[in-house]
Amino acid sequence: MTNYGIGMDTGGTYTDAVLMDLETKQVLATAKTPTTHQDLQICLRRVLEALREKVVFSPEKIGCIAVSSTLATNSIVEGQGADVGLFVIGLDKHLELPVAGIKQVEGGHTVLGEEESPLDVEGLLDGVLFFRGKVDAYAVISAMSFANPAHEKVAAKAISMVDPKPVFCSHEVSARPGLEARAATTVLNARLMSRMQDFLHGVLDTLRGYGLDKGLRVVRGDGGCMDVEGAVQQAASTVASGPAATAWFGASVVEKGEALVVDVGGTTTDITRIRHGRPLVDTDGSRIGVWETHVPAVSMHTVGIGGDSFVRMEKKELMVGPERAVPLCMAEGFPPEGWMDARANAACLRAVPEAGTADPLWAILMDYGPMGMGQLCDALGVPEMVLKDRMAAGLRRGSIQRIAFTPTDALHALGLLDFGNQEASLVGAGILGEALGMNTERFCHELLADVARRIEDAIVDFLVRLQTGKAFSAFWPERRSHDILDIRFTLKGPLVGIGAAAGYLLPDVAQALGAELILPEHHGVGNALGALRMALAP
Repeated sequence: MTNYGIGMDTGGTYTDAVLMDLETKQVLATAKTPTTHQDLQICLRRVLEALREKVVFSPEKIGCIAVSSTLATNSIVEGQGADVGLFVIGLDKHLELPVAGIKQVEGGHTVLGEEESPLDVEGLLDGVLFFRGKVDAYAVISAMSFANPAHEKVAAKAISMVDPKPVFCSHEVSARPGLEARAATTVLNARLMSRMQDFLHGVLDTLRGYGLDKGLRVVRGDGGCMDVEGAVQQAASTVASGPAATAWFGASVVEKGEALVVDVGGTTTDITRIRHGRPLVDTDGSRIGVWETHVPAVSMHTVGIGGDSFVRMEKKELMVGPERAVPLCMAEGFPPEGWMDARANAACLRAVPEAGTADPLWAILMDYGPMGMGQLCDALGVPEMVLKDRMAAGLRRGSIQRIAFTPTDALHALGLLDFGNQEASLVGAGILGEALGMNTERFCHELLADVARRIEDAIVDFLVRLQTGKAFSAFWPERRSHDILDIRFTLKGPLVGIGAAAGYLLPDVAQALGAELILPEHHGVGNALGALRMALAP
């Protein structure tokens, strides 16, 4: 008899799991473990083993398995993903998109589907030869391809004959007009597919090892579920997978009226809306990062700040995120007093030995050991910008880790958390605080207050943009520093908090917005529970 369900959520910092009795809806066990980017199967196995240690179950007992992830969302926020070569056919328009390069080619159709100009196959092939060896995937968008995709299909075939890398065409992901949104949707699919393939194949292989691979459901960003094959082919539809699970968890808590659900993760903070016990969905498309797309998703906003956001000094100002770092308190064997300063060496890079990559930077760190970023720049004789480009791929693959001070360290230094090395957090806080003329305690309080303000601003921007199309902070970024005016906003509904850090960072946010804060039972693993509830929803 199948009477258990498993929900899993893999984020940029932690992977969570829950085991639920499907008849009583009682949560029987929860588990949390650090996400191992170099090999996702490691953290997936650990979290399943942690569940089995608490409740023994056989594969026959499991009737439903649901998976969500914020890996795609985090990749976009952190500027990561595959390098994409974009071909634009029949359109002479500048596009601001996250691609390695753009090649414009003659061709395209009219709105009635008639050929407006023959496809310049020779120009297309010249572009492929230029991109080959420099990109991981291709995206193709042609004028009016939603009316006639012929030129996109021919282009995809021609590209594949010269370079076997994946090709994504706009007509495959959107049948609607809107050039910029169609192009963004296509490019994001191309950037994210390999990331999602690695994740989903890791999930499948791990579950097979436990005999649990039957009936796996992957959370879509619009609040529904799909099978693994569909998730790989429509990678952009999983971008809001984590926020959708967030919304479903909150919807089970606030069944009447409207509320905001705020998931404070390690890498990002996701904000979603619920109304009368259901997530609100933007069916016409969603905003992913800074790009408007044709991807249906829950009404959401993601900001690149979380418990493990990289804290450093830039031009005498304190910067937080959007990149993540391994907190000093969690980096065993790398005391910050040995390498850290407030300027060039605010972060230390270390190689992950088991990654075993051919990356030259990884090899250097393996040979010489961890180094501060400034130290590494001096050793290589390159400026910081060049080093950042070189280390981006290693950080994305998990072969290199960035160690630095984070909001999690501030909580440790203040004695609010105690699962890591408090002394390392105190040393890091002292170094950064001294650069700002503050003692350790004041620096940590100021940092956490700054994080809370950023989350508050993200909530305000999200709600104002829904009504006006523009963020309030873009209109008036200095609203808090006005000599006479004191502008505040009040929420009419509650905030539902999710994530291990929610209880420490959201009380100040709720107070500033005059809102009730609800921290439900199991909110620390809310996304995993929300994913399972979504898969079970009628």
